[in-house]
Amino acid sequence: MSARQYGFPETLRLKTAGEFDYVFAEPCRAANACFTALARANRQDQPRLGLVISKRCAKSAVQRNRLKRLIRESFRHSQAHLAGLDIVVIGKHSAVTKTNQELFSLLHRQWLELERCKHS
Repeated sequence: MSARQYGFPETLRLKTAGEFDYVFAEPCRAANACFTALARANRQDQPRLGLVISKRCAKSAVQRNRLKRLIRESFRHSQAHLAGLDIVVIGKHSAVTKTNQELFSLLHRQWLELERCKHS
């Protein structure tokens, strides 16, 4: 398999302020100590992801980029179950101190919680 198949194509991203605002307007929430995930049904066959990882959450660019990579990778593994949702993940300060495995576990549970949003 080529590296391109493992990418994060633009069709899976929330890019514009309007797309983010759509999710923020009437979200279905799933929160834990490290992330708050907001979701809202879209009218597409695939999920889309938006990330909000601020300097307040993670001081250095290295920390912010690590969190974004982990969230995107976890999303890729779970995207088949999340079809039809627009999702925004907001980072919290405590995420920086967690291991990659702990973050994957927390995100996996959040994806499962967000599946219920497809039926709302």
